[in-house]
Amino acid sequence: MIRLEEIQSLHIELTTRCQAQCPMCPRNYFGMTHNSGYPITELTLDNIKTIYNSDGILNSLQNVTYNGNLGDSSLNSQVIDIIKYTTTLGLRRIIMTTNGSTHTPDWWTQLVLPNVEIIFALDGLEDTHHLYRQQTSWQKIIDNATAFINAGGNATWQFIRFKHNAHQEQDCRDLATKMGFRKFDLIALDTRNQGPVFTRDGQLSHWLGDEGSPKIDVQSQLESHRNWATEVDYDKHIYRPIDEIQCHTQSRKQIFIAADGSVYPCCWLGFFPQTMCHPGNNQTKELISENNVLRHGLRKSIEWFSKVEESWKKPDCKSGKLYTCMNTCGRSKC
Repeated sequence: MIRLEEIQSLHIELTTRCQAQCPMCPRNYFGMTHNSGYPITELTLDNIKTIYNSDGILNSLQNVTYNGNLGDSSLNSQVIDIIKYTTTLGLRRIIMTTNGSTHTPDWWTQLVLPNVEIIFALDGLEDTHHLYRQQTSWQKIIDNATAFINAGGNATWQFIRFKHNAHQEQDCRDLATKMGFRKFDLIALDTRNQGPVFTRDGQLSHWLGDEGSPKIDVQSQLESHRNWATEVDYDKHIYRPIDEIQCHTQSRKQIFIAADGSVYPCCWLGFFPQTMCHPGNNQTKELISENNVLRHGLRKSIEWFSKVEESWKKPDCKSGKLYTCMNTCGRSKC
C-alpha cells in the first residue's frame, strides 16, 4: 500500500478525552454517554518523540495534523509542549483541530508558533452552534479564537453545514473575515444532518434535520448500535456500485496514529478495532498484527497494511473485502 519512505503526512490522535457531547461522534450514542469500547488515554511528549524518531520518518515527513477520532487535542495534558516540540522538526505545516471551548484565552496564545494552524469548530452563530456542539460555549470559543488571532495566530473557522445553521453560513463567513480567520472551511455532509439528540441521561433533547418520532426506546437503539458493529450484512449497506478503491492513504501519503500508539492506514480504520464496537471493526481486527509504533516502530507497524490492500481483490464484504474501505474510498467508474 504505502512504504515508510513515501509517508509525507501524519494524522495523530493526541487523546481520546473530550468534554463535548456532539451527537454524531462515536464517543457516545447520539449525545448520550456510551463508551462502546474505546480507551481513555493520550500520547505523552515522550511518546511523540518516539514516533518522530522512528525509522527515519522525518526524512520524508512534511506535515502533521493533530486531530482525534474521539478526543479533542486541546485536552491532552502535554499538548503545549507537544506542539512546541513539533515546531522544532522542520515540518511545513502543523495543524491542530479543536472545539475551542477549553482553557482560557491566555492559554491559547501559547500556541502562536511558527507553521502552526489551529482549526476551530464553529457550527453557526450563538443561537445554533450548541445544537450540534453540545457542552461547548460559542462565546468561549470566540474569545479563545480572538486571543489566538490577535496574538498573531493562524486560525481557520470550520463550519459543518446542517439544516438548522445553513441560513447562517454567510454571516459566519463575514464574522470569520472580520475576526481575522485566515480561512473558512465548509463541511457539507448529509450524513450528519439527520438524527435524534439525547441528553447525557438518555432523554430526547431535540432533532437534527427533519424531526422523527419522539418515541424512542433507547435501550433497543443501543442494542441495535452494538449489533451494527458485529452482526450486520455489510454488503447490504454499500449503496452504490464499487469498481475500485481509491485509497486516501495512497493519494495523501498519510497514515493515522491513534491515541494509544496503534497505527492504521487512515482514521476510518482507526476506531480501536480490537476493542470498540464500530462498523467494520470486526473485519479490520482480523488483519492487524504488531501495529503499535511505541513498541514496534513505524516500519513494522505498517506491514499489515498490505493485508488491507489484498482485501480489495475480494468480490464482496462477505468474502473479506473491507466494508470501511468500500464505504469510504470506493468509487464507481460509471
